[in-house]
Amino acid sequence: MNTWQWVGVLDALALANFRAIAVNLPGYGFSSKTQAGGKDHFLYDFIDALRLTGTKVCLIAASMGGTYAMPYILQHQHLVAGYVTAAGLLSKDLPPSLNVHTLFIYGDQDPRLDADSSARTHFSNSQLTIFKDAPHPCYLRDLDATNEFTALVLSFVGAPSSISTQIHAQW
Repeated sequence: MNTWQWVGVLDALALANFRAIAVNLPGYGFSSKTQAGGKDHFLYDFIDALRLTGTKVCLIAASMGGTYAMPYILQHQHLVAGYVTAAGLLSKDLPPSLNVHTLFIYGDQDPRLDADSSARTHFSNSQLTIFKDAPHPCYLRDLDATNEFTALVLSFVGAPSSISTQIHAQW
């Protein structure tokens, strides 16, 4: 959760009048390891607890966060307005075509870039951005990468371009 605050994504989305909610995955940050329903139901249960069931959401997931985002996408595709993944782990069992607006972001030094290449073909409405000289996760390479990542997210969700000039990562 703190990562999205440090990167500036939460503040930038708030400035653009989006409701942004960061989640600590079970066993990370300040959350416990216990979870009812496992990864397959985690995001649905979380969204339900916020009384947002039926609301279209844009999911942003990095690395292993994709193992929580993908079950939600596969089970509730009609409720996903978009998916931004920074080398988020993808499911091995994908349907032939997922019509979810998706932004894939990787560093050119990230082993997930090649590992996920076949899975990315299942997303019919997607774009791929690769950060030069960037590891896993690419947005933590340096301050420029952090700002570029946040600007990409803002553009993806349709925020006014003036918002990206107002953000400042907290390094």
